[in-house]
Amino acid sequence: MTAPWYAIEDMRLPNRPVRVRWGAWVGTAVLLQAARGGAVAWAEPVREGKKLYFDPLPTRAMVETMAAGQEPDGWQPLDGEPWPHALGAPLPVQPHHISRFSTIGGVAFDATTAAAEMEATRDDARRTPDAPVREQLPWWRLVEAVTYSPPGQISEREAEGRIMRALYFLNQREQPRPYRSNAQIIADLKGFHDVVPREDATADYVPRLRTTRRDNPDELLRAMEWFCEMALGPRTGWTRAFVLKERAHNMPRSFASIAGVIGTKDQRGAHNTYARAIIRIAAIANANATPRLDAIRAATKEGNRRHALAR
Repeated sequence: MTAPWYAIEDMRLPNRPVRVRWGAWVGTAVLLQAARGGAVAWAEPVREGKKLYFDPLPTRAMVETMAAGQEPDGWQPLDGEPWPHALGAPLPVQPHHISRFSTIGGVAFDATTAAAEMEATRDDARRTPDAPVREQLPWWRLVEAVTYSPPGQISEREAEGRIMRALYFLNQREQPRPYRSNAQIIADLKGFHDVVPREDATADYVPRLRTTRRDNPDELLRAMEWFCEMALGPRTGWTRAFVLKERAHNMPRSFASIAGVIGTKDQRGAHNTYARAIIRIAAIANANATPRLDAIRAATKEGNRRHALAR
């Protein structure tokens, strides 16, 4: 027998994790309150190693694909956790995501009708003025948009494209494909053009990228050298590295959730950290080929040559 669900009005204790049912989503959530007497908001506790941070709820995916409202539909105490006060009467209905596709009183729900209802709910969410705006996929997913210039001529946009593609393939644990025939090259090229660069990052399906000849091991190692040098920088190196890595996933992590990890006030701070990281990457990429250094190297080489001739 499944545990009963209770009305959310019976659970108003801040900073106490509970299991919630939110549209079609079921998971652990907490009514987060940063300071005594301050505002409360629902969030999902997420642990990465020894770090604990909170993702705001509901997420875009919950609102747009799971018919989630602004409050959970029900809650339960976590397994084995005592509750400090008496629980209210259990909710008389089944969980929302089960009742939509099960039978009640022997009458079966029609799958087509249920699907139409879910699509109508998603349309309503899109029409809502304060509904979340979908984020476009990053431009560097389209390989033709990324340029490859020699050191000293690498722009910030090019540095962003090269480092983010390298991080993307390392995140996905993919390696460049060896091409043994022209047919494989043609097949891959067709696949690259099938990726729509303006597709929403929160779409139901986002196709994974595949490596090209331009994403060769030498290029990936070169870009990762820039990344490591930036990450080992003083103070903010790790935060910039974290933001880049989290934005390089197939479905990029939102700046709002990243802000909670790196300690910025809001998503604008996380976005600024990303921008500063790209500026730093471009500076590192061009550091060994600046005009001033090139002139010094040329003068040193000429001086050594003259010294050798004079001996």
